[in-house]
Amino acid sequence: MRLFAPSRRVIGLVLALLTAMTGLVAIDAAPSQAATDKKVIIHYQRVSGNYNPWNVWMWYEGANGQAYEFAKDGNTYLTDSYGAYGEWTLPASGSASSVGFIIRTNNWDKDPDGDRFITQFKDVNGTQTAEVWLKSGSKFIWGKQPSSQPSLLAAQVTGLKELKLTFDNNVDINAEKANFTIRNAAGVDVAIDSWGAVTGNDMLGYIVKVNLVEQVRIGTAYTISHPVYGIQESDLGSLWDLQSFNDQYYYSGNDLGNTYSAAHTDFRVWAPTADSVDLVTYASATTPAADGVVYPMDQDVKGTWVKRLDGNQDGTIYVYRAHFAAKVNETIDPYARSVTINGDRGVVVDLDSTDPAGWVESTRPNNMSTGNPTDAVLYELHVRDLSIDTTSNIPANHKGKYLAFTHLGTKYTKGKASTLTGLSAIKDLGVTHVELLPVYDFGSVDETGEGNQFNWGYDPKNYNVPEGSYSTNAADPKARIRELKQAVLAMHQNGLRVNMDVVYNHVQDSTNFAFEKLVPGYWYRRDATGTKTSGSGCGNDTATEHPMVSKFIQDSVRYWATEYKMDGFRFDLMGLIDISTMNKIRTQLNNIDPTIIMLGEGWDMGTLPQQIRATQTNSSKIPGIGTFNAIIRDGMKGGVWDENAIGWASGRYGDFASVQSGIVANAPFPGLAGAWIGGIEPGQTINYVESHDNTTLADRLRKSMGMKVPMTTIAKVSKLATGMLFVSQGVPFIHAGQEFLRTKNFNHNSYNSTDAVNSLKWNQRITYASNVSYLKGLLSLRKAHKAFRIPEAQKILDNLEFLDGTFGQIGYKINGKAVGDSWSSIVVLANSNPSKTASFDVPKGTYKLVVDANTAGTKTLKTIVVKGKSTGKVVVPALSMMVLYK
Repeated sequence: MRLFAPSRRVIGLVLALLTAMTGLVAIDAAPSQAATDKKVIIHYQRVSGNYNPWNVWMWYEGANGQAYEFAKDGNTYLTDSYGAYGEWTLPASGSASSVGFIIRTNNWDKDPDGDRFITQFKDVNGTQTAEVWLKSGSKFIWGKQPSSQPSLLAAQVTGLKELKLTFDNNVDINAEKANFTIRNAAGVDVAIDSWGAVTGNDMLGYIVKVNLVEQVRIGTAYTISHPVYGIQESDLGSLWDLQSFNDQYYYSGNDLGNTYSAAHTDFRVWAPTADSVDLVTYASATTPAADGVVYPMDQDVKGTWVKRLDGNQDGTIYVYRAHFAAKVNETIDPYARSVTINGDRGVVVDLDSTDPAGWVESTRPNNMSTGNPTDAVLYELHVRDLSIDTTSNIPANHKGKYLAFTHLGTKYTKGKASTLTGLSAIKDLGVTHVELLPVYDFGSVDETGEGNQFNWGYDPKNYNVPEGSYSTNAADPKARIRELKQAVLAMHQNGLRVNMDVVYNHVQDSTNFAFEKLVPGYWYRRDATGTKTSGSGCGNDTATEHPMVSKFIQDSVRYWATEYKMDGFRFDLMGLIDISTMNKIRTQLNNIDPTIIMLGEGWDMGTLPQQIRATQTNSSKIPGIGTFNAIIRDGMKGGVWDENAIGWASGRYGDFASVQSGIVANAPFPGLAGAWIGGIEPGQTINYVESHDNTTLADRLRKSMGMKVPMTTIAKVSKLATGMLFVSQGVPFIHAGQEFLRTKNFNHNSYNSTDAVNSLKWNQRITYASNVSYLKGLLSLRKAHKAFRIPEAQKILDNLEFLDGTFGQIGYKINGKAVGDSWSSIVVLANSNPSKTASFDVPKGTYKLVVDANTAGTKTLKTIVVKGKSTGKVVVPALSMMVLYK
């Protein structure tokens, strides 16, 4: 899923390297039912007749997968008249309604590239069953055995007077066009103006364009039929990309969703392709759909529908029903601000009533002295991880909850040793921002408290609602809001800003997502054949380039920044989002508070044109938005794709140049790896060596350096690798517990692992107290001296100079006076060799030492006089760093 970091949900590492195409099959059957076993029967044909070593990788959408073998007799594949076949039953999995699959070998050769999904099943003897036929080299899925004759596979509206027909085999359109009929939803024949030529191939299908006499009616399905080739109902295809559609239906207002007042509540929903829309209210979360009170909505401007309910609607449970020619979709409001338990119905709330005491007058902490992102130090944290372990000593009723952040002064004691835990420990360390893994409403945890209660949460369900499993009462629509605000308030009152991890690049359930129910086909990005792209590896990519999708994302971020006073946003897989959307978000946040941070994963995901992807490569096009710097990460500890690889800190001294790139925040120093990015400022470089993805730094060092290396050595390497971030330019980022050698028992993808794996073990803060103290000292040094936080790349180029010294080791000096620091000259020296000293040529003069192998901070440890004509030698002990100034 990621170019540089393994996926949380992707089925295998190889999937992360490839841009995927998805295929969907709608078998002629009733929609599948959630939470039931599903039987899948696959028939697979290869022209060669050789099926060894091919198999099927299958998964429920949003979940992990596994391999399934075709039918065999021993090692011999069984075949019928069509080809190989297999029949498997997948146990029920929560609310998953579709099954993804890949035909592949164990080496991850795929036939063809990309994920495909089965979305509909029919009841066969009480089991939800899907039977499909596949052909090697084709991404299409057949719901019945394909014949030698061409089959009409899909029909799309691609223009206001144009349809696109897709066939699985070449078709003689001149001979057959008279046998086609096209009818509208009323069953009336549609006049055809002309037929285009056949284009395409076996892989993508054979394409024919049909030009109509009259303009299509938005929201009306057209039925295309042929006596031999079959029947298909059209979807709206690439109509969404037409300027004429956007001119007619883009709604710029700020009142989508519900607008509450004590006197009345107004509802507005965007559903331009629906024939009609109803507002439906319910007496409770479990009231049957048939018992809902139905209020027909009025069609309004720009494809929106409106309804006003008089009286105080605080607490009213509601959904929308969108009516189309052949179906009625009931769905939650995509703009809902609160929900019933597990997020299936929206709830109107008086947001003012959710404000905790002190909320209205509270402000963002004044911990950004220059207002530039380089002032920030980010601390990535999962809500549940903070407190769920017994060592947190946070009250049991708040363990794993938002309210755990409200407990101050908590401690863990072992014998005579004691350490702070929870929020107090984070405050004590000295970071500026707590970056929370997803706290919007995600779909992978049952909020009733049944089953596994842990997930990272990268599976969005309701974007503008806090996750209920972190609340003490998920059934109370206001509790989740109030308690998240209490957590944010507690952090603000203790001098910590709060960043939020947001995942707008894909959704958990592409079939049942609210936008898909209201405007079918609009939310998702599609390839040239009309199928969903899967650069995320999750089977669906958000079409952020569609104006109303972009607007939704902008509205959502602005809502979190204002209603919840979030201080920053980390955009998951930002490379899947277009540059224009990201820049519009930056502009809107600047209007609220320009110190609100934006950063994201700038990996090149490949489903947008290269020039408009919000990637690290395009950083110069997204000013004020940072990207994670894999250059220093991989240079420091070794590349993430090989957990046995070492880096500069762990013994590969030749990687020093990659570390140097991070030290200068990828400023264009000649010969350094980050110079290729170009045109960026230091606040756009997020330097890190550990995050929630992949093994923790301590686990990685143990694995790559060897399990026999003593933990005392591992601790020194970890201290050096992490410490270098704090004396580098750019924005430092650390993972919660990194300061005390957090371990996840070598689990590189713990997205749904147990608390035993994921929780913070606060007793380690005692075990590695020296590391904590050292890093705390370096953070105080960084905070006190702006020379480590230079906001302009040109000033780094002008005032930071690398020093000569022992090969592979790193030394540099900063002209502090020139960048406004109280120290006129600062020297940083680092030696990653575990057994040998390193020496550096340092400009002569009298220096004060503030950081050595054991102590870090701003207090003078001793005075060092460097003698020589212009420079003299300074020796740095093994596995340590030094900071001197004059």
